[in-house]
Amino acid sequence: MLTLLTTKGSIATEEEMILALPEEVYITTTPYITKDTLFHNISSKLDLLESNSDLTLDDISAVQEMMNDLPAKSEEYFECRFRVRSLKKTMKSNKSSTRTNKNAENIQTESIESFLINEGVHSFINLGAKGREWVASRLKYENVDELKQDDYKNELEFKMSLLNDYIDEFKKSSDSVDLINIMKELKVNITEDEEVLHLTLDKWINQPKESVHTLTQVDQTLKKLKKQVYQDGITKTTITEQVYLEVK
Repeated sequence: MLTLLTTKGSIATEEEMILALPEEVYITTTPYITKDTLFHNISSKLDLLESNSDLTLDDISAVQEMMNDLPAKSEEYFECRFRVRSLKKTMKSNKSSTRTNKNAENIQTESIESFLINEGVHSFINLGAKGREWVASRLKYENVDELKQDDYKNELEFKMSLLNDYIDEFKKSSDSVDLINIMKELKVNITEDEEVLHLTLDKWINQPKESVHTLTQVDQTLKKLKKQVYQDGITKTTITEQVYLEVK
C-alpha cells in the first residue's frame, strides 16, 4: 500500500490518498540533472585526471559512463570526448616510458601539440583541431620546442592571440580580396575555382557569424557555403561565348 499527500480544491490542504498496489511492485526514481551541471561535473573529474600521473582505464571508463548522459552531438560532448582521447594517449605513453616532467627545462620528447594538451593548457585545447594545428605549426616553425618553458608560454599566448585576431578580421571584413589574403594566412583552402571561391565569400559576407569562433568553424562554414553555391548552380561563360557576346 502506498500513501501519498495530495492537495484538493483552490486552497492547498494536505489529504492522504491511499493506493492499493501488488506486493511485488518496485518503484525507482532517477534524479534529474541539467546538461550544464553534468558538463561541469565531468569537466571537474577530467581536470583531476589530467593532473593524475597514476591514471587507470577504470578512471577513464567512469567518465565515459557520465558522458553517455550528455546530448550525443552537443559541443559539450565533443569537448569531453576530445579530452578523454588525450587522457588515453597520456596513459598509453606512461606505460611505455616515463612521463615527461612538467618542470623540465625544455620541451623535449613530445610534439608541441601533444605537449600542450598533456599540460592541460585549456586555452590551447579550446582552439579546436584546426586552430591547435595552426598554432602548433607556427611555434614549430620558429623552433619554439627548443625554448625554455617561460619563453614558450609567451610565444604561445602571442600565436593564439594572432589566430583570434585573424578570425575576428575574417568575420568583420566585407572585401573579398582581403578575405582571400586572410584565408592564405590561416591556411584555409576550400577550392581552386576562383568563381566558386568568390561566390562562397559573397555568401559568407552576407550571413550571420555569431556562432563562428574557431578556425575549425570557419573552415566548416565555408565548405557548407561552397556546397550551397554548387546547389544553386554556377553559370560559366566560355571564352568563345564571351567573344561572341562582345562582337554582337
